[in-house]
Amino acid sequence: YGVWKRSADGSTWTSILPPTGQGFFGGISADPRVAGHVVVSTLLRWWPGDEVYRSTNGGATWTAALRTGTRSSGNSPWASAAGPHWMTDIEIDPFNSNRAIFNTGFGLFQTTNLSTSGTSRTWTFFNDGLEESVPLGLHSPTAGPPLVSVIGDYTGFRHDDLNRSPLRGSLSPGSGSTSLISGADLAPANMIRQNSGTTLYSQDAAASWAAFPSTPAAIINGHNRVILSTDGQRLLWCPPNAPAYVSTDNGATWTVSANSQLLTNSNSTQSVGVLAGAVGTPGTTNGTGGNARFNAPSGIALEAAGDRNVADTGSHTIRKITSAGVVTTLAGSPGLSGSTDASGSAARFNAPTGLAVDASGNVFVCDAGNHTIRKITAAETVTTIAGSAGLSGTTNANGSNARFNAPNGIAVDAAGTLHVADSGNHAIRRIAANGDVSTFAGLTGSSGSTDATGGSARFNTPKAITVDASGTFHVADSGNYTIRRITSVGVVTTVAGLAGTSGSANGAGTTARFNNPSGIAATADGLNVYVADTANQVIRRNTLYNTLTPLADRVDSLRFYLWDGTARRLLTSTDGGASFSSVATGMNTAFAAFRTVPGFNGHLWVRAGASGLFLSTNFGATFTKLTSVAEVYQFDFGKAKPGSTHPAVFIWGKVGTTVGFFRSDDIGATWIRLNDNLHQFGYQNDIAGDPRVYGRVYLATSGRGVVVGEIASPTAPPSQPSQMVYADSLENGWSDVSPTGTSLTSSDPVRRGTSAISIAAGAGKGLALSGTARWKASPRWRSG
Repeated sequence: YGVWKRSADGSTWTSILPPTGQGFFGGISADPRVAGHVVVSTLLRWWPGDEVYRSTNGGATWTAALRTGTRSSGNSPWASAAGPHWMTDIEIDPFNSNRAIFNTGFGLFQTTNLSTSGTSRTWTFFNDGLEESVPLGLHSPTAGPPLVSVIGDYTGFRHDDLNRSPLRGSLSPGSGSTSLISGADLAPANMIRQNSGTTLYSQDAAASWAAFPSTPAAIINGHNRVILSTDGQRLLWCPPNAPAYVSTDNGATWTVSANSQLLTNSNSTQSVGVLAGAVGTPGTTNGTGGNARFNAPSGIALEAAGDRNVADTGSHTIRKITSAGVVTTLAGSPGLSGSTDASGSAARFNAPTGLAVDASGNVFVCDAGNHTIRKITAAETVTTIAGSAGLSGTTNANGSNARFNAPNGIAVDAAGTLHVADSGNHAIRRIAANGDVSTFAGLTGSSGSTDATGGSARFNTPKAITVDASGTFHVADSGNYTIRRITSVGVVTTVAGLAGTSGSANGAGTTARFNNPSGIAATADGLNVYVADTANQVIRRNTLYNTLTPLADRVDSLRFYLWDGTARRLLTSTDGGASFSSVATGMNTAFAAFRTVPGFNGHLWVRAGASGLFLSTNFGATFTKLTSVAEVYQFDFGKAKPGSTHPAVFIWGKVGTTVGFFRSDDIGATWIRLNDNLHQFGYQNDIAGDPRVYGRVYLATSGRGVVVGEIASPTAPPSQPSQMVYADSLENGWSDVSPTGTSLTSSDPVRRGTSAISIAAGAGKGLALSGTARWKASPRWRSG
């Protein structure tokens, strides 16, 4: 970063960097009236905020011009004057050297006494409106303010008047990245707003907010989603990777909802017997059942035919056990360690540990003592497919050029790709079919417990890995005493146990405890994982909780729903969330977001992206696709058309071949397009129908603020239109300019006046022109 000045002849550049101490620069302006008068603005200084520097000698020296002055929020109490940031441009008025304007992430500030020093210099926020902001969620309650919005790091606003900017400050207390807002239809003063780590509630229609008196233990995983029953008397909280919790005392206490995940974490209660070998008697003998002997076996893999392959670590061999209990040596020679690639007993291993079998019957071996990955074909031929015997390391490369460090666990997915728990390197490695080795998750050589994606995640001596039919992996992270989940794209989360805390407690998610878990296997559906909890000397069954999305019926205050997107199932409760039962399983993989219908008990709609819109009238037991809708990205319900009983349905999606905003007054049979090609509004983070005004809908645009759509504008446009809150440059637009025929270019600076404008229209063209502000407004849409 820097600020540079070019000499008049263009031959040299000189650094004139102000003493920022940190950050970059986003704007610069040279005064056309006073030589050497320059201002620059910093960019990206989140805290304590950006700064304006002013020089009167062409950058030879600088003085801070913003933070030493006085700042005012003007007529917009929601605007922060404490530490403006994200300043991308600044301009000195070409007709008034004392006036300057800069833009920020939430609006424009100006001073009219730039040359004044210290606190006498005043910067005032002079926008009115929230255009260019990025609202993430909207809620239109059945009574009270017409709209409440949440806007990321600016928390959100209560909108009492849709024709102007918020009349009060942002929702307080604040919470960064606020993205969720909801309420109770039959108790509209009750609302909840959330981000990933903060949940607040209001009982006075968003006028004030507070945290709940207590929280469920499982929120150590994060907050996810909390909802209210439609009468506001019950709360249902679904933390990530945990069961649902219900509260009937405004959050003072929380109780686990029975069967909200259908299964629980526990020690296995299955009958256990000896398949082969003799307890307490090591050896290398092949035989049947109890006549066979093993020496510290540590890995096992099941073939499709039912035979089991065992890594007999202490004997340096790979053994096979048939379903009848007959034990033979598949590869290696008992008691003889080495690294020879050969067939059957001529091959050598060095403390083999983890095993995996692919669909063709090939056995893959983590040869931990050799730091290699080996393959045994159905013909018992052994080859080294990755790593080099005796050489440990972290190198990602092809075949023998790659390096591992005491690999202990291995899994093969449906595509035949291998994934290795590289214990000594604290990472999960991937081996492609062509032998290319890469790091799938974690950072080789760096231990830790961070949940993140790919190389940003951390493990601590992972010893075992398994994969289910969906391509999801589960890892026994031995050194962290936890069970980790990795999605097919490398997103790592902790699903059971607490990093750094050993124990033997059964429980959900982070309330469970393990002690050096070293073996792991998953059922095909991924919901049940069996763990060899080594230091506790038990086999644990860990039912992996999926992250649930709660939903409240908008008629029956005792009915809740839970959507399990991972398992594709819908659960329901008719006792206020105390217990749940399954409604439907194996549901459409495209189902993304559900909404219940105001005034219709048991009616649910769900958007499915490119698969369209579906509805259910039987509490979610079955869903029917609306054939009129090709795609849907956001939807909501609003006040019913006069004479109709079913709420109006608003969608942002595709009807036929047209993408746009639509309303249906007949349950999706026909649709009316609400916008035209000139009013697309970009990406929508959320939409909300107004339950009190027929035809009114709110759009949470990704950069254009909240847009209000109505059948007909109930009032004239405000005299002061919505202004830009964020822009890459500063400009005004005017129409009806006189005298007519004036030739202006895009470089001609514009100065805004009360009833006229002045334009420096090129050299020697100083003009004073009258005109009116140009504000384009659709008959149907306006910014708020």
